[in-house]
Amino acid sequence: MPLILPDERPFDYAREGFVVFPDERWCIIESCDSAVQVGVELPSGPGEYGVRVVAYHHNTVRDRYEEARAGSAEEFAAALTELRQPDSAAREWYRIQLWPVGRGR
Repeated sequence: MPLILPDERPFDYAREGFVVFPDERWCIIESCDSAVQVGVELPSGPGEYGVRVVAYHHNTVRDRYEEARAGSAEEFAAALTELRQPDSAAREWYRIQLWPVGRGR
């Protein structure tokens, strides 16, 4: 299991759990990374993995969304466009860590 290091950049939350992959690849179709959209090979193959999701800028994006929603339709549309830009400093992003569990060494 990877550690959250003391010098980790500030994040809004980290959640941990388990996930089972029935085959040797995992993908996230809404990822900005095209390799992840296609699917990444799991080095340890199918099976159960521990997973940690770390969220960055989640609260900032949520607050900006709520602020824009209270404004005009044009302000709201502009905020959505801004928050969806991959190179935006305000965009929300996640780090996903996986590690195999329950396997012999």
